[in-house]
Parts: sequence; C-alpha cells; structure tokens
Amino acid sequence: MKSVAIVLQRGSAEARFHAIFIFRKIARAGFDWNPLVEDRGMDLFKSLLELVYDELCSKASSYALEVLFEILASSKKSRLKAIEAGAVCVLIELLPDSNRSKCEKVLLLMKLLCECPEGRMALVDHGLGIAVVSKTLLQVSNAATKLGVKTLCLVSSFHPTERVLEEMLMFGAVKKLVTLLNLEGRSSTKKRVLDMLKLHGNAWRRHQCFPCELKDYLG
Repeated sequence: MKSVAIVLQRGSAEARFHAIFIFRKIARAGFDWNPLVEDRGMDLFKSLLELVYDELCSKASSYALEVLFEILASSKKSRLKAIEAGAVCVLIELLPDSNRSKCEKVLLLMKLLCECPEGRMALVDHGLGIAVVSKTLLQVSNAATKLGVKTLCLVSSFHPTERVLEEMLMFGAVKKLVTLLNLEGRSSTKKRVLDMLKLHGNAWRRHQCFPCELKDYLG
C-alpha cells in the first residue's frame, strides 16, 4: 500500500489512475487506512486532492472522492491531516462546477470536515465557503440539500459570527431554509432548519437586507 501511495504521488497519469482504482477497490473491502495515513500523511492527502481536481479524467476524480470519504470516515486524526493539506479549500472550489453525483460526494466530505473545529474555520475563512454551500440548497438533489443544511447548521451553531450570519442571508440560504421549513412532512433536516431559525432569527430580522416577506416566518 505504501508503494501504491508513492505511485499515486509521483506516477504518470495512467499509473496514478491505476493506483486510485486499486485504492478504491481496497476501500470498499474495509481497509484500515490509519497506518498508511500515519506513514504518508500530508503527501497522501495532497495526492488525492490533486486527483479530485483532475479535469481530464472524471473517473479518477470520482474515485479519489470515494477514497477520501473512506479515509476521513475512519478517524478524526485523518480529517485533521486532510484539512491541513487544504481539503476544505479544494472542495469549496470544486463544488460550483460539479454535477449532481459529484456535488453530493463533495458535500458529504465537507460535512465530515466541518464536524471538526478546524474544518469549520477553514470553510468560514474561505470567501466562497458559505456561498457555494448555500447555492446547493434546493438546487441539486434532496441528498445535497440535506448535506448542505447539516454543514450550515454546524458552521452557524459553532461560529455564529456577524459575518457568517450575514453571508447566509446575502447568499440566499435563509430564504431557502424558510422554504424547507414549509415543505410537508417531518424530517431531521426540517428540525435542523427550525433550530437555525430559532437560534439566529432575531439577528437575521434586524438586518437591513432581510426580505420583508420572510419576517412573519421568524415570529
């Protein structure tokens, strides 16, 4: 596995594709990634993130996203290394041009990374972080909307700064949250939406750019 990781980092385009294909096969078999992460660390994540950004081979990019999920889901330590390698920035910049399937994978990774304080800070510090996540709500798929809501809930709960709340308002997230609240049925997503509106409703209502038609919904 260490040899495959080295090929992923230094090999030709064809060799790197075969390497990520092997990693994907192994990931689906429940491989323990922790020893490899400990050994290769930043180099492993930088190699995977380069493939994620690969515009010439969509399969390689998709496989890299799947492998990243398996690694990040295995331990918090791996998430911290990925964040240090710039994963949040790469995912944010990848999201606007992603198709439905890729968008869902990117949002899933972003949600995982935002479960760590360092991941949330990386998203908040990026100028497009709140904007790109907000745009996915009600635009891509139900799965993408759920993941987007989870991510915004994590960020706004732990970092309810004036800037974060203002960006959620300016980039349309608040209006979409109200729309979600008025959909029929009950769900964990609606509960998260309601929690956010209860927690931050007063701050949003006071903002000069708050849409008048939404004020009744926030009490």
